[in-house]
Amino acid sequence: MRYNPVLAREILLRGHEVGHHGYSHKSLTELEDKGLAEEFALMEETLQEELQVKTVLFRPPYGEVDQRLFNFASEQGYTTVLWSIDPHDWLNPGVDKIISRVLKNAHNGAIILFHTNATQAVDALPVIIQSLKMKGYQIIPFTQLMATGKG
Repeated sequence: MRYNPVLAREILLRGHEVGHHGYSHKSLTELEDKGLAEEFALMEETLQEELQVKTVLFRPPYGEVDQRLFNFASEQGYTTVLWSIDPHDWLNPGVDKIISRVLKNAHNGAIILFHTNATQAVDALPVIIQSLKMKGYQIIPFTQLMATGKG
């Protein structure tokens, strides 16, 4: 976020939720307690300085989480969020492949992983959103999904 605060602010201004993802995209399960605390503190500081927000959502880099990391995040007040659909957009497999992976695996309560630097995902999203809505799905923020008990 420090490298692209304008995009981060735009995401927030458009009403999307912002979560904690660690500061340097390290594998957090491999860090000692001190390093883990530093990663969280740096990210919290960055969120506050750049966006003036405190989030309660945490997605570990690479989806790597163990009991120690889960407990640490929880003790810091975070809800750990993982995904149920990974279109592998960061591999740039092609717009059609991204669309297919999402629509083939769509289900109630699905959490879809997308990356802000995956240009093919940007091209695929309008089709995905329209297709999901046509199938009767609603696209809602994670905290709203949690409130339904399905998150």
